[in-house]
Amino acid sequence: MHYSTCSSKLPCQNGGYTDPKTCNTCRCPSGLTGTFCDTPIQYQNSNCGTLNLNATGTRATLSQSGFGYCNFIIQAPVGQQIAISVDSIRFNGFTPCESNYVEIKYGWDIGNTGARFCSSVRTRQFVSATNTVLVLYRNLGTGSFSITYSAVSGSNGGGGQTTQPPQTTTTRPWWLTTTQWCAKIEAYKMILGIADDFQNSMTDVIEEKRSLLLQKIDELVTKKRSNKKH
Repeated sequence: MHYSTCSSKLPCQNGGYTDPKTCNTCRCPSGLTGTFCDTPIQYQNSNCGTLNLNATGTRATLSQSGFGYCNFIIQAPVGQQIAISVDSIRFNGFTPCESNYVEIKYGWDIGNTGARFCSSVRTRQFVSATNTVLVLYRNLGTGSFSITYSAVSGSNGGGGQTTQPPQTTTTRPWWLTTTQWCAKIEAYKMILGIADDFQNSMTDVIEEKRSLLLQKIDELVTKKRSNKKH
């Protein structure tokens, strides 16, 4: 639930929501961009390969190693889910988890934090709640990951559709009048909206700083290679 002053809501995807400050674009979770949050962010200094991946009945592999800042989105046909096997993840145990990790977002709302791995792990398997999975790879040093994925028939009761899970019905307490109930809801919306704005502003700053850092590192590497040639 996001507080918004906009008169209408956009059809935002992948956990995004109508930006209350502009109203003509969606505010996207980390790793995604575009008017409706349907495009992975492409960083020029990272050799990530294909970012938009399709899951089918045949198992496919997604892997990455070394320096990089990549955002992969995996989608299965509507009505199906995605089975994921974490086959290999290796990072230097002395590097901070905040800057070197793989995060797999496979829940109902991929705008929320997913399963994050920042050290060597054993094989793990899980199935997505919807037909969409977002994989974030952040590595400023050495490291690698490899996962396999495939589309499977929906079995979560929601058919793997890109919708929110069924909402439970809450009975209103008898001591609250309709006016009091609505006032409380609006107050909660406002608090959540303020919190979301703060969190997203911090996320934007962090993403910008990381992008600038990657650019500086790339410039230094290019300069060093150029000096060697001369």
